[in-house]
Amino acid sequence: MIGRTAPRRPPVTLLFPLGSAATVEVLPGQEVSTWDALTWFTGERATDRPATEGTARHILDVFRQHGDLVAGAAASTALARERRRSASTTLDRARRATLLQRAEGYEEHAYEDFQELRALRSHMRQDGLVPPALPDELTFVDQPHPNESPVDDQA
Repeated sequence: MIGRTAPRRPPVTLLFPLGSAATVEVLPGQEVSTWDALTWFTGERATDRPATEGTARHILDVFRQHGDLVAGAAASTALARERRRSASTTLDRARRATLLQRAEGYEEHAYEDFQELRALRSHMRQDGLVPPALPDELTFVDQPHPNESPVDDQA
């Protein structure tokens, strides 16, 4: 148990004190920059080529891509819902039309985000990986025959 309050800094910064130490000792007698040590630890070595499929770095890249897609899908969904909510409460017809048009655009983005996330999760499973749990509002992505996106369910 961590305690009553969550730590204010990620635990990895205890090992790799970014911003407060220029170098760290990664092996006895071998010091490297703190950033290089951190990227080595997380498998993020910068290269100009994609990681070879099946390597540890490739798996890290897939999970990072998954996190990005989840964040994008959640954001586009939230923006669409917010625009629809705002449109439903405004008395100004022109503003309502503008908000509804924006909501439709965000809904299209959300749908594309859902499709991309669904495809990545499917690919992960085909590769023998277990995708992380989805937030409650995105669990429909794993349903075999999802209905229309739930973006406009809470207008």
